[in-house]
Amino acid sequence: MNRTWTALKRSVYIFFYSLTFIPFLVWLRFWFTFENETPISLDGLRVYMRTGSMRSKIVDLYMAVGDILWRQYEQPDYKLSKDAVVLEIGSHIGSFALLASIEAGRVITFEPDKRNFDILKKNIEANGATNITAVNKAVSDTTGKILLYKDERNSAAHSIVTGKGVAEEVESLSLNDMFDNFGIETCHFMKLDCEGAEFAILRGTSLETLRKIKRISMEYHEGYALEDLLDILTNSGFEITKNEPDTAYQGQIWAKR
Repeated sequence: MNRTWTALKRSVYIFFYSLTFIPFLVWLRFWFTFENETPISLDGLRVYMRTGSMRSKIVDLYMAVGDILWRQYEQPDYKLSKDAVVLEIGSHIGSFALLASIEAGRVITFEPDKRNFDILKKNIEANGATNITAVNKAVSDTTGKILLYKDERNSAAHSIVTGKGVAEEVESLSLNDMFDNFGIETCHFMKLDCEGAEFAILRGTSLETLRKIKRISMEYHEGYALEDLLDILTNSGFEITKNEPDTAYQGQIWAKR
């Protein structure tokens, strides 16, 4: 019931809030016509979204607004530089990657769902973001094939850990192998929004690799003890600068070293 009520409140909010940044005639077309995809301008970025159903409009727009307009993963005391390497685990349609690409030198973003990935690639091309490398794989504690459970109602809620929804086999990469395969000596900023997989990902990563990461902004979820996740971060030398719940079942953590 809590999840349903939260989703309803967010849906109503984004419908009316979008009037503040989408011109009225464009707003009418976005919400009341049902083309397969529609681009929306957000803070100078052109973001394609799925608009074939009301549900897909709400999900894609809410996620894009959170990343680009609300900058929910941005840490106020830190600014990306042109030599910065940014990693993103859980790209969805690429909103955060697009924003990061404006200031960072290199962005590597992972998205396991093929439909999300297709929109992600389209958004990269639409914005000429040549410094983004998009990878159609999951990130987990192991490299190989794993199951992705696809949420039929929310394209941003696919997960490799929930066991709920239609299962699809996808390729996966561990953080250790990611750093090796992409030649990453230092990750200046890592964003994780991977629907509960964050604990296993970090737990399965070597201390040597974790020490190459300078800052993390992430969502945490139910399914494990939050204290255990915080212990992994602090034991590898991170200082927790934010630990706030968003709902009864998820929240945000910022960490830096």
